[in-house]
Amino acid sequence: MEFERFILFFLILSISSGSVLAVGFGNMPSQREFIFSPGAQYEIPFAVVNSPTIRVSAYTSTVEEPSTVGTPEDNNVMRYVTLVDPDPDGPPRGVALRFDLPQQLRPGRYEIYVLSSEVAPSDGGTVGSMAASRLMFTLHVLRQDKFIELTSFQALPVPQGVSANATIGVVSRTLQDISSIAAEIRLYRDGALIKSVWSTPEPLPSKESALLIANIDTDDLTGGDYDINATIHYDGNSIDSWSETLKVGTLHVRLVNHSPTLTYNTTNRLFFSIGNEWNRELRDVYAEVRIGAQTKKSPSQNIPPFGQTQYDLYIDRDESLLPGRVDVNISVTFQDYDSVGKRYVTKSESFTAPIDIILPPEPEQGWLEKNMVYIGVGIVVLLFIMMVVIIVLLLRRPKERAPLASSPRVPPSNAQAASQAPSVRPVSSAAAQQPSKQASPASLSSPQTAPVVPPVTSTKPVSGAAKP
Repeated sequence: MEFERFILFFLILSISSGSVLAVGFGNMPSQREFIFSPGAQYEIPFAVVNSPTIRVSAYTSTVEEPSTVGTPEDNNVMRYVTLVDPDPDGPPRGVALRFDLPQQLRPGRYEIYVLSSEVAPSDGGTVGSMAASRLMFTLHVLRQDKFIELTSFQALPVPQGVSANATIGVVSRTLQDISSIAAEIRLYRDGALIKSVWSTPEPLPSKESALLIANIDTDDLTGGDYDINATIHYDGNSIDSWSETLKVGTLHVRLVNHSPTLTYNTTNRLFFSIGNEWNRELRDVYAEVRIGAQTKKSPSQNIPPFGQTQYDLYIDRDESLLPGRVDVNISVTFQDYDSVGKRYVTKSESFTAPIDIILPPEPEQGWLEKNMVYIGVGIVVLLFIMMVVIIVLLLRRPKERAPLASSPRVPPSNAQAASQAPSVRPVSSAAAQQPSKQASPASLSSPQTAPVVPPVTSTKPVSGAAKP
């Protein structure tokens, strides 16, 4: 049931969001560069595809100047370009770009672009992604004076001792023939000029192209990268090229980088990168690493020409590797194909990598350890506040009242005492020895109830009683 719901949801989402189509071009024209010819007409057909509704437009990157129309400085190329579209914003179809050239245009290079893009549906639907594609056409208007254009410049890597060829592609953009053209190639290393070589001079007819080749001898060069540039000389004119790199290979590897530190008394990851200085692939490249009493071997890898590969090893915990700098020996073994002997030759190279053994970082304190001082201060403050509160409560507590004193009692006369005395009970001699209390005069006049007579402990009359 859940699976069916998922499928239904996916279908609804697909229908509502529309399709994502890679709108593009079909039946691509084989020629998209043209040489200007006064009054010429060109029509280049092609197709736009991969969308139910496609909009096609044409434009140029040239800043046009309408005031120059009809003059030798006319650069309004789009005035002479027409996009032939039988069904604008329609389905996939064939279209064409037509040139109706004037008698003159300003010399130079004109780039005309054709853009095809999807059109959003008009029924309220949406397009998931508006795709577009662009096609470029070039129109060259040749100059009266001698002028060339550089089209390519490269120098392929070679092994040391093998000659390298620097090739420069040029094309004539002039109505005149060039009687002699040659390229000067200069080699630099670290900004210093090493040498310069020339290509063989040759003629270059109007509208034609050529490939200038300069031979570079590498017998006196060490392996490495060289910056090269070129200056093309032709009939008293010159033009400079951009810079390129010539790689002169040697059958060596190099230690590119390595781990700068290892942690004391811990299992460590040691990484290092090995670079191939050769212009061919090195096969089965592996390394043996010796550090302290340990020897570790890496897996084998192939390294492409002038490429590099990283290796990772794990060094076991070793208390003998004390903090400080140690030299790690890295021995690299690789194979190269010997084209003369038709076999692979195994070679090895060793490197020393200085690595620092460092102490492990202090363990990071937890929240309790980090805030122990604040916690202690808080506890002290809290205790102090509690003590103050307790003291205040004690000071504000009401004093305990003393019990009310009983009214003074008048000892009765002997006769009264005798009449009110209860039956005689034996008492201890200690109780009989207690003296009786005297009554004050105020107590005699008091209207209060007669006091309770204490029990008589003796049959003898009480002596010392106050007389009324």
